[in-house]
Amino acid sequence: MKSTFNSARTDWRAPIGILVVQEQISVGQMIGLILKQEGFTIEATTGCCVEGLRLFQEHQPKLVISSLNRQKHLNSIEMIRRMRLRDSSVQVLVFSGIHDRESIFTALALQANGFVHKTESLDLLRHAVGVVAQGSSFFSPYVSKLCEGAHLSTTENTKLAPKELLVLQSVAEGLSTKQIAERLFLSPKTVENYRGKLMKKLGQKNAVTLTRYALGTGLVCVASRSPSD
Repeated sequence: MKSTFNSARTDWRAPIGILVVQEQISVGQMIGLILKQEGFTIEATTGCCVEGLRLFQEHQPKLVISSLNRQKHLNSIEMIRRMRLRDSSVQVLVFSGIHDRESIFTALALQANGFVHKTESLDLLRHAVGVVAQGSSFFSPYVSKLCEGAHLSTTENTKLAPKELLVLQSVAEGLSTKQIAERLFLSPKTVENYRGKLMKKLGQKNAVTLTRYALGTGLVCVASRSPSD
């Protein structure tokens, strides 16, 4: 998940329609104002995921800029998943202030095209929008560092697919098949298939040795938690 940032204006090919879904309305409006100056068309801005899904169907934007939230009726992860089901070609850029890696992993499992943290500059966000608008991926330095250890750092990089790595990370965290399935929006059977492929690729006999191998070789890392967590 490497990204380079050049503060110079990104040379995107053509303006595209954008839907902004940010829980903080003022943040969404600010993003809209900045991107309009860059030549983008802001189709709509909302702070509600239910409304965001409706606006997505109405305007059919090419790019969605979404926060990560846990709204009662429809959270942002489920909103993105439903958008993907309606239009698999839509580009999704996450702009969120959330800090936990699990939410970021879930967004990655949904194949978000980019992720910028709200502690980072608006200039970086503008740059990320330009990159994602061209069909490329952009993950900011903050997000890349937060996920450090959840991506391959050895020659195993040539062996594992991104989804396999997300399953491996979840196995190492001690999650059950059902929990992994819910986190990554997979069926339990698919999770079991991934687990079997991982053991075969990495030469391990069961989940215990698979976890030991993954942690011992640095393929993944598990953040330590306090007893109160």
